[in-house]
Amino acid sequence: MVIDKVKSWLPLQLAWYMQDQHEIYFQFLNGDKDTFKYAWQALNAPYHMIEAFLGMAGTMAGDRFCGHTMLQYYPTKTEDLLLFVHANLYKITDRRHFINSGTPNASEHPWDLSKRSTFSHSNTWIKPEFYISADGRACMDFTHREGEPNAITENFDSIVPNLQSLYIQFDQSSG
Repeated sequence: MVIDKVKSWLPLQLAWYMQDQHEIYFQFLNGDKDTFKYAWQALNAPYHMIEAFLGMAGTMAGDRFCGHTMLQYYPTKTEDLLLFVHANLYKITDRRHFINSGTPNASEHPWDLSKRSTFSHSNTWIKPEFYISADGRACMDFTHREGEPNAITENFDSIVPNLQSLYIQFDQSSG
């Protein structure tokens, strides 16, 4: 988010209030990120949202995709270029779930797959669904409704080469 705090002071205060009163507002909003959009709309304040819908990255939990990282794309309509990787649920997940014990040097491998909509621009019907996997992980996946295009699932390392090793290396050196 890029926000001019002087010009947007009132919508920021309303968003804060909705987050503070989350017991009420989160019943019909999809978390804290929605408080910004609705605060600006409620006060008729101008704002712009990038039209490229987010993607997800994660692993499989049994036979279901378990996304734990949000992928944000550049605001372009011609191609989906990755801009930002936000490891939001990964940060709160026990890392034992990501140890690849099938390799000689068991290593952490948090991202196997990325998933995004085949129609990610100006999409208003895709909804991220949060669930707890059978092994206790917090996961997100796309809710598919009738008529929704299928998601594209790709190998994460082919989209962001070397990110996993650099991420793990940096994390271990900062700890």
